Amino acid sequence: MAGLLVYKASAGSGKTYRLVAEYIKMLIENPQAYREILAVTFTNKATAEMKSRIIEKLYKLKKSEEPDLLQTLKAETGKDEDSIRSCAEAALSNILHDYSMFSISTIDSFVQRIIQNLLWELGQHGNNELVLDHTPYIEKASDALLDELTKYPELFNHVKRLIEERLDENKSPNIQNDLISLGFMLFHERYKLLSSEERSQMHDKETLNALKDEVNRIISETYKETKTRAAGFLEQIYSSGMHGINQSNYRDFFKKSGGIIPMIVKLSELKRFTPIEFKSIAEDALSDISVWLTKEKINLLKGFVEHQLMPKYYELYSYLNTNYRIYNTALAINENISTLFIINELYLKLREKLNDDGVMLLSDSSALLKEFVSQTDTPFIYEKIGTRYTSYMLDEFQDTSQLQWRNFEPLISDSLGSNGLSMVVGDVKQSIYRWRNSDWRIMAGIEAERQFYPQVKQLTVNYRSARTVVEFNNHFFQKAIEINESENDINPQNPAFNLKKLYSDVKQEVKKIEPEGYVEVAFMPPRTDEANDNFTNHIRNILVDLKSRGYRAGDIAFLVRKNEQGRHLAELLLQLSKSDTQLSGFIKIVSQDALILNSSAAVRLCIAALKIALNPSDSLAVTQFRKEFALLKNQNENIDWPSVFLPDIADTFDWLSSIRFYPLGYMVEAIIQKYFHDQKIDINHHLPYLSLLHEYAIDFSYRGTSSLSRFIEWFEQDGKSKKLAMAETENAINILSIHKSKGLEFPVVIFPFADLQNQRKQQDGIMWFKLPADTPNKILRDYPLLPIKSKESLVQTYFEADYYDEQFCKKIDDINLQYVAFTRAKHELYLLVTDKKLAEDETNKTQENVEKNKFVKLLPNSSSISPQKVVDGKKVVFTYGQKSIKKVDLNDSMGEETKLIKYYPINPMREKIARQLKVDSGEIDQKGDLQHGIAMHAILSKIITLDDLDNAIGWAVQNGYISANQKENIRSNLISMISREPYKQWFSNTWEVKNEASIVNTDGNIYRPDRVLIADNQAVIVDFKFGLPTPKHRKQVEQYKELLLSMGYARVKGYLWYFQLNRHEDV
Repeated sequence: MAGLLVYKASAGSGKTYRLVAEYIKMLIENPQAYREILAVTFTNKATAEMKSRIIEKLYKLKKSEEPDLLQTLKAETGKDEDSIRSCAEAALSNILHDYSMFSISTIDSFVQRIIQNLLWELGQHGNNELVLDHTPYIEKASDALLDELTKYPELFNHVKRLIEERLDENKSPNIQNDLISLGFMLFHERYKLLSSEERSQMHDKETLNALKDEVNRIISETYKETKTRAAGFLEQIYSSGMHGINQSNYRDFFKKSGGIIPMIVKLSELKRFTPIEFKSIAEDALSDISVWLTKEKINLLKGFVEHQLMPKYYELYSYLNTNYRIYNTALAINENISTLFIINELYLKLREKLNDDGVMLLSDSSALLKEFVSQTDTPFIYEKIGTRYTSYMLDEFQDTSQLQWRNFEPLISDSLGSNGLSMVVGDVKQSIYRWRNSDWRIMAGIEAERQFYPQVKQLTVNYRSARTVVEFNNHFFQKAIEINESENDINPQNPAFNLKKLYSDVKQEVKKIEPEGYVEVAFMPPRTDEANDNFTNHIRNILVDLKSRGYRAGDIAFLVRKNEQGRHLAELLLQLSKSDTQLSGFIKIVSQDALILNSSAAVRLCIAALKIALNPSDSLAVTQFRKEFALLKNQNENIDWPSVFLPDIADTFDWLSSIRFYPLGYMVEAIIQKYFHDQKIDINHHLPYLSLLHEYAIDFSYRGTSSLSRFIEWFEQDGKSKKLAMAETENAINILSIHKSKGLEFPVVIFPFADLQNQRKQQDGIMWFKLPADTPNKILRDYPLLPIKSKESLVQTYFEADYYDEQFCKKIDDINLQYVAFTRAKHELYLLVTDKKLAEDETNKTQENVEKNKFVKLLPNSSSISPQKVVDGKKVVFTYGQKSIKKVDLNDSMGEETKLIKYYPINPMREKIARQLKVDSGEIDQKGDLQHGIAMHAILSKIITLDDLDNAIGWAVQNGYISANQKENIRSNLISMISREPYKQWFSNTWEVKNEASIVNTDGNIYRPDRVLIADNQAVIVDFKFGLPTPKHRKQVEQYKELLLSMGYARVKGYLWYFQLNRHEDV
């Protein structure tokens, strides 16, 4: 049996090269092997890159232009150069002529394809339609819940309790967003891992009420008994009469600070719903006299304590030791019992809405597949739907979720059992997407999965970064692990997952000898509002220096943890670009995180106009509209503000009222046309923002929530903070989050908020926890999952293990975020660490205070790598290595000139109405991926033969149907589909083609088949579908056939082409 190949690939270690090499190795052995390999990545972009990389390498191998890969293949396959070239040529030809079998996809795409085919196989394809976005259904469920509050007093009380909690926290009583957040908990992976039986049990009202009653019983009984026993114990002391002790003076005889008596007093005065704190002294008090008495009183009262109090205390201790944890556990459940009831009600409402609409959520697909897999023979399932792979390759394995792994695990077992090759590639140190259900523990534990016979290989050489950067990171993270291990404050449930083992491969070998590389760590006070504060000046000096040494703006990336940091940084850089002559023209910014939709005055004007259309008496909206219009028309200069607010704008009110009932997308487009095109206002800078707003408006309509008031509400709550994705090729400074930077590299990385973080100090909110098997109460223990507010007091409950596990994972998150940020740099790395103490203390104590900073303890300082240190006022800078002059690549400035869009493209209304007819008639699945369906219809309408494909896709990009990033993926998919029969014949040059031509019948009704092919008095109708089959699709094509027969065509054929299912049907 072959073993699972496990590649541990640290940052910059050539992971992609290794993946491609392994894939091509299989092709060299068998040029048809691509039909039996499934390679899985985590993003569509990574999928497209991997496909193009494999094809590129095969082409270069064929041309003998890939010497390094050729040597690797010769060594690992044993074949000579001619054989490898010949096999590469054959494999390349096979793939290009059989592209649809070139299976590289995301996990989600693969699972969705399986589910769609399974539903087809089970005969349920017409019963449920798959829907991509579950958010609208959560919103509908929360609305339905609020609508029914007055009908159900118990539900009303639970919602009332949540509102009261919000008021106690000085929040508004608006609970809508809280309900939606609770609805999203139904889509957390720990919930989705429940079996259907567990889920039924969890949402059974009888079971839920039994849980509530048992929780109340435990709290009530334990509370009363604890107070009674504690008070009884104290009464024995008061009534003893020993040495004059009584209730008023007993504190004078017993130990106060750290003593057992204050703890018992506290228990006797226990307030309802207050946890019992069971400290270590409780056990010490069984035998240690020092926790009872002060040194002065030991001789006086020792006999009384040992012979009378300790035996009685043992009874109290035994009771508390048996009951305090279950009591505290019940309190934690009770604190969130209203949350549990509301989640249960949201679940019922959600299922009701889905059933009413006859839809299935794609977010349920992995859980559904898990149910199928657990109940039958896995290989049979995949064979039955026509999918049979013998080899599997999983990239970014550290980001795999438990649900995804459970679906892939049996496939890999089957592959290995059949001597197929399966491999996973990943790096625990780069797992930073836990909030997206990724689970590094799968990667960390794969070595112990003996049934896979894992063959672990480490990629130890760093090909990305310069020597100083690699050596700095080696030392920094080895030291970080060492210090974290020594703290030993939080340990994982699984002892195998200790920090030292998880980061055992953190040290890398150096590949790049030149340039030497440079790392700078600066400690300074936090940024202030002053124009020339330390923080601003330091960043300014870095940029001026980089510019002087030949670096381009596009070589530089600023990394941030939070979007808010990115926005502040963008403002700072824009301010520098205006005020600093040395940086003028150098600072342009590309930020995928910082440039939010609401930062555009054009967008704010559009939203104000929509508000006026909805309510002309909205004075705030009218003021906003006037202000933004004046700013845009006058380009912020010489505005006569009184004149802006005085003129009557009744005409504006009338016009906005006239478009009030347009579809949302058309309203936004009409506003752009009237206030920007017709007014000849220059909005070049705002075009990307307007495009994004328009896109969201169209999407909102497609989701069935096209009410103008709901759209404005969505924009104010969520939409205004949506981010604009900027082009990656722009020669501009990048500002992006660490999460977005994963997989990228930059010549220079500046991390201006590099302070050590401790997420464990942050509030966790509500999480799904499960009580362990040793919980002594069966009703509580058997409940599948419980929503619990995660906080430190849980260490004294039976949720302790789950709590500590979450805290350990947060520690890993902190270290991993730092690791990903530091390892993006190729040549130079700049870290800025702010310290409040440096702002407060005197200048002469700067160095002393910096030495106390925990970050300093992690800095390298050895014979192999030691810093130069400079103290400058309240700033201390440590530097490693040497700066270098960048060699300027002349091609950097000689590429294609960027073509800027000078106007917002407005499509003819006639064409838009035709597209809407496709949606309204069901030709495009209104509950599926509408945007994709409309885009594909638009592209196909421009294609006569395959030669028209590139022009059609270019037209679609220019007119906003697809983004430039989608272009290559759509092109490759269409090529692969149209290259196969019978589709190839439908796009040949042997036909006269009528795309979306109107046909009017005798009753005056208009029909528009997608594609009609005509030759020799015969016609072929092809109708494109992007959802699941329904009976009305066949009926529609039958109508088309009757129409064409009545027009005199001797023979008419009809076909339905289901793109997502990759199949067609004769009609």
